[in-house]
Amino acid sequence: MNTETETEKVVFKYDGQMVTGTPTDRDWLIDQQRACRRIKRNLRRNRDRALARHLDDPRCPVIQKRLIQHVTSAAMTAGSHHRTPELIHVLELCDSEVFWPLFLDMWPVMENAGAYNAWLCDMLRARHEIDHFSNYAEPEDRAFYDSLPNEFEVFRGSGDFNVKAFSWTLDRKTAEFFACYHRFAGYKTRLVSTARIRKRDVFFVFDGTEKEIGLDPKKLRGLKSEEVTPDWDRCAPSAHIAQLAMNETVS
Repeated sequence: MNTETETEKVVFKYDGQMVTGTPTDRDWLIDQQRACRRIKRNLRRNRDRALARHLDDPRCPVIQKRLIQHVTSAAMTAGSHHRTPELIHVLELCDSEVFWPLFLDMWPVMENAGAYNAWLCDMLRARHEIDHFSNYAEPEDRAFYDSLPNEFEVFRGSGDFNVKAFSWTLDRKTAEFFACYHRFAGYKTRLVSTARIRKRDVFFVFDGTEKEIGLDPKKLRGLKSEEVTPDWDRCAPSAHIAQLAMNETVS
């Protein structure tokens, strides 16, 4: 019988730091850390195999299709935070026929991308100059892009430190959600930013509920931001927990 109780606190090492928690916390976190290491090893191995096949004959459509399927399948076994850096490494080595289908397929499930914003922006900017995403987009996304005017208004919800990123939206309510209620929205200062962008400076779009516009942040016009305050009575619980955790860390 386990004599340790849930109220008992223990100190243990996790991710290079000494932390305090219950024995259950310790066991769960350590198991998760081991699992993440194992997944990342498998992902690297699968990535290398897929790239080897692709580089043997980069012009072969069959090889390109298999590469996309293989890397996508491997990446989905990793946690969403681990997918982003692994996929960036793969994307850097792909030609447009693989880059755009793979990026468009995986971007909706790539989280923590803000940490790699500059890297992704440079990559998307280079690809945008070579080949347009619409040549590889789903019909509904292509139709959404075609319907955009030559210049239009976009919105972004963020903290004060990550306004100039490439992921924006046509919908202000969506921007407010990402500033206040998204599970990673533990910002001390919450902003909804507004700007205008020319259609030719759009990297990609998704015609989903978020009406996402991937754009070149260097080409934003008339950028302005206003602070917003969440209504905790209607917020997602995880967003509130994230805010409480941040307040505790800062205090």
